Amino acid sequence: NVTVATLPCFFCGQEAPDGLAIAHIAICGLCHERLVRSCPGDPDYDVWVRRLRAFWQGLAEAAISQD
Repeated sequence: NVTVATLPCFFCGQEAPDGLAIAHIAICGLCHERLVRSCPGDPDYDVWVRRLRAFWQGLAEAAISQD
């Protein structure tokens, strides 16, 4: 059985025991917090946008592979 603690964070690669998992893709608590607090004026905002696009693309691909 896969738990959030055994999945690496999609964004940083660290274990995600305090995070959330969607379709076997995890986001650790720290990355979740950084993502929620990011604003368009932040220096690393574009990095978060690219990572989030890749995250959603991964979810879409996982959904397609289950069909």
